Amino acid sequence: MFEIRKQVEVVVNRCLDRRGAQVLIEQGDVFQSRLDDLFRELSGATQNPYKKERVGRICGYPAGWTVPSFDEQRESTASLFPNLVLPEIANRDIVVPSGWDGVWWFPPKIAALGCIFSIQDFYGEGYGQVVEHLIALIGQQRPLYNYHKGKLGANYIRIQELVRGRIQTLEAATDGDFLPPMPITFGQFYEGFSSRNARETAIRQQELPFCTVQVGSLLSVMPERLVAYGDLWIDIPGDEYDRTADGHWTRSLYFCFRGGMPEFGTCPACSANCESGSVVGFPRVLKLVA
Repeated sequence: MFEIRKQVEVVVNRCLDRRGAQVLIEQGDVFQSRLDDLFRELSGATQNPYKKERVGRICGYPAGWTVPSFDEQRESTASLFPNLVLPEIANRDIVVPSGWDGVWWFPPKIAALGCIFSIQDFYGEGYGQVVEHLIALIGQQRPLYNYHKGKLGANYIRIQELVRGRIQTLEAATDGDFLPPMPITFGQFYEGFSSRNARETAIRQQELPFCTVQVGSLLSVMPERLVAYGDLWIDIPGDEYDRTADGHWTRSLYFCFRGGMPEFGTCPACSANCESGSVVGFPRVLKLVA
């Protein structure tokens, strides 16, 4: 046990300044929950219960599509979110993992979006309202069919508990309106995984399963990712949905393309589909200057 404490102390001294330490103290419950998950994972105490929910791959991205450049993302983000302050990013030397798509340079914080939309408790009771604003934003760019219009309240949609803890910790540790730039997979790396399998796998690899607000923000900045029926559907692994609003959080959300337009819908979280893949990021801790 002494050796374990010593290793934890080394990590704390390496990664935390005084402000970061204060953030962890203020979010003690979240910190303990994350440590609990990490210790269980690394010690092999628990296995991914959904690892068999996986099928083969048959789809892909639109022909020729790639993640837009830094300048293209900056321009689009400034236009879509004019009330957010874009940070200056001096270090653009970010390693993208093999099989991933590129870097999302300007991931807006849920907290920042909640504030500009005048929404309270944006991680909890008000989260669905933030989602509604993002769906509306995509709908302003092009027609979009929302199967769950009017059914995005707190009794219908929520951020999965572990994912919410990670997002809150990342947002609290970063100044300004945006998370640090991060490599992303817009679905292809996790193609064929059920959304809950993708979430569990990503969490165990210290990745960030994206929630609907993050995926909606990403899709608004990169609309060319989903333009035709045969394009890989976009699973959202970070959220849970209860279709009947009676406490059964068994569904996940997704974007697909049918009938000449994107659609926003849900499917069973256990469903492994060869035509869809989950959106995941690989966050790093960087200093941003607004």
